[in-house]
Amino acid sequence: MLTDFDLTSQSVVVDVGGYTGKWSSDLFSRFLCRIHILEPIPTFAAKLRTRFQYNPLITVTEAALGSVGRDEVFRISGDATSAFIKRGEVHHVRIVSAVEWFAKMKLDHIDLMTMNCEGGEYEILPHLIETGLAKKIDRFLIQFHDYKHLDAKAARDRITESLARTHQRTMCYPFLWEKWVRLDN
Repeated sequence: MLTDFDLTSQSVVVDVGGYTGKWSSDLFSRFLCRIHILEPIPTFAAKLRTRFQYNPLITVTEAALGSVGRDEVFRISGDATSAFIKRGEVHHVRIVSAVEWFAKMKLDHIDLMTMNCEGGEYEILPHLIETGLAKKIDRFLIQFHDYKHLDAKAARDRITESLARTHQRTMCYPFLWEKWVRLDN
C-alpha cells in the first residue's frame, strides 16, 4: 500500500525522513526510479550512504527540510527521532530551506514526495504550499504526527484544507498515512 504508486523508471521521488532507507529501497526495487533521501541525523545518514553507495540513482542529503535554513536540536529515539520529543540523546542537525534545496538539486518536478519526518511536516507542507512548490509535486505520501503541543489536529486541518486546493486526498488514515494526488495530474 505504501509503495503502490503509478511510477516509472523516469520518476523522481523525494523521501523526507529516510531513517534506515527501507521505504526507499522497497520503492526502488519496484520502479528503479531516481530517489533523493533527506535524513538529518548523521549516524542514520551515514548508514543510508553505505546502504546505497553502489546505487547512483539514490542520493542522500544529511539535512532536514524546513522553511528556512538553520541549526536545530533533535533527540534520538529510533524511528521517532524528532525536534519535538523531550527524551533521548541530543544531536544538532541542519535544516535546509525547501526552496533552496529544490533549486540546488535542480528539481522542477517531483513525481512523489513522502514525509515521515516526526512533526517536521507541520513546517514543510505550509512552506511548500505558500511558495508554490507543492504544485511541482504530483503525489504526496504524508504521515502527520499527533503531537499535542503542536496542536496537531488543528494544524493538520489547516494544511489539508490548503493542500486540497491543488491536490486530492486518495487515502486517509488520520495520523497514520495519507496519499494526495495533484488535481491536474
